[in-house]
Parts: sequence; C-alpha cells; structure tokens
Amino acid sequence: MTTLSAAQVLHRAADRSRSDSAGLPVPRDDQYFYTRTFITQKPLEGGRTKTWTDESWLSVDGSKPSKRQQHGKIHNDPPRSKHERLWPPTVYSDLKKLPTDPEKLLDLFRHGFKSTPENDASAFLQACQLMKGPRVMPPGLQAAAFEALAKIPGVRLDHNQVDVLGRPGIAISHPKAAFTFVFDRETYDYLGLRTKGSGLKRVKGGWEQDGWYYETRSLEDLGVVDRIGQRPQS
Repeated sequence: MTTLSAAQVLHRAADRSRSDSAGLPVPRDDQYFYTRTFITQKPLEGGRTKTWTDESWLSVDGSKPSKRQQHGKIHNDPPRSKHERLWPPTVYSDLKKLPTDPEKLLDLFRHGFKSTPENDASAFLQACQLMKGPRVMPPGLQAAAFEALAKIPGVRLDHNQVDVLGRPGIAISHPKAAFTFVFDRETYDYLGLRTKGSGLKRVKGGWEQDGWYYETRSLEDLGVVDRIGQRPQS
C-alpha cells in the first residue's frame, strides 16, 4: 500500500467500479432510480455529530416528478423541462451523453481550458460535484471519472482515513479543493465523499458563518424501482 501513488489508487478504483457496475440493471425511462445515502456532519471544534439517512427517487428520464431528501428535508421536484440542462446532470439520458474516455471527460471538467493549477483544482471540483448528488452512473462513467482524476497534477494520497461507517480507507484530495474521495483500503471500492464546510446563522444585517465541519456522505444502496416510495428488494 505504501508504494502506491494517488494515480495508481484511482486506476484500481476505476477497475473496481467497472466490475461492480456490470451487474446494474438497465433502467426504463418510466422507472425511478432509488438511492439511500448516509451523511454525517462532525464539527471541527467539538460538539454533537449530526447524521442523516437520505432516500431519493429520481425519474430516469426526468419526465415525472421526483422525490429526494437533503439532510433529512424532503424535496418534491417537478418534472424536468426538455430544454433544461443542469450540471452535473441527474437525468440518466444526460449522464449517458458524458464521455467515458478519461481524456475527453477531463477536458469537459476543465471546460476545454488548458491545464493550470487553477483549472486543475476546478476540474477536481467538477468531478466531486458529479459524484456528490443522488444519481446512478451509466456503465463506465464513474470509472472514467476516477481515471480522469488520476491525470490531474497535484492529486495526493492520504492513507489514514475512516468513512462514515468506520471502515478504514484511503483518500484522494487536491490541495486547492475542499473535497476528498474515500476508498476502501483493500478492495478500492468507492466509499464516499468528504468535504469541509460551514453553517450560516442570521445576524443583524444579514448572515455569517457559524462553525466549520467535515461532512462525509456514503452511498449505501441504489437500484431501479417502478414508483416513488418503493425500495429495491434485498
């Protein structure tokens, strides 16, 4: 383990992702993606750790209403407009249009700009945003994202990480980004994403930051179901 570079860990994670995604069902447009995500927020300066288990049902093609949770709060999203384009995409057909070639995907993350420290940090952040939301990746996309990350100068390896469920992991980060990818130390399974953030509190005349925390999220279950409220069979 100590001899591996950050790029080698990411390539092994990509291989693992391709192996895992082989068994995912191919969804119909009229179905829903189900995700269950476990989230923790741990204050940096001590205090109570907050936890949530968020469930989401996302319309595969965006033509139906979706239901998702964010930090326990339920959001009922209307059907997507055919002309609406979001980044990162949540609709499966839009995700399928993203390149699975790592070079092309990295160029997309950089918005076509050349490699500079600022553009590389931005590209790392774009990859984090792609992995953060409650979405199910088409075959090969997650693996391509990991391999694109391996091509970003400055990515670094941290051996001493633990995910939200206490599983020992290794992490990949960038010195100019607040996000960290966490992988299983032995299998290289993707365990989740950690970020540093702060809350807001209302003060006279507006808002101000209210304490920094680490937030870690781990995708615990995903599947394809026929209706909102239905869960995949175990």
